[in-house]
Amino acid sequence: FFSILSHEIRTPMTAISASTEVLMQGEGKLSEERKKVHFKNIKSSVARIKELIDGVTLVTQSDQHKLSFQPKPMDFRLFCENTVELLEASRDSMRIQLDYEDSLENNLLLDGNLLRHILYNLLSNALKYSSEDSKVVLSVL
Repeated sequence: FFSILSHEIRTPMTAISASTEVLMQGEGKLSEERKKVHFKNIKSSVARIKELIDGVTLVTQSDQHKLSFQPKPMDFRLFCENTVELLEASRDSMRIQLDYEDSLENNLLLDGNLLRHILYNLLSNALKYSSEDSKVVLSVL
């Protein structure tokens, strides 16, 4: 587990380090477009590290029986839309399609923290393991 986690964290850290180095050495020489590419790379790598740490925290809490379920009323459609937007922004990908059942009850009692983690992981894996030219569809029934 720690070997895999170490590798998973090392990869985005290496990307952050490389982009930072390019930005520092190329100061004044890089075009605005190249700078944006490196800043996006840093942003998505930081988001990946945060995602990994959140996952470890969740598993640790679960193993220690300290995972709490705190349901609150929420607009489920808006919740899904916001989660998809955050994921797409962090991955610089617009490949997720959100489909809703017309009869879907919208105001539900849910734990937003747990549900966000679940949706984020499912969608992240779907993006990671599908071809770059395909859509990932989240159907909410």
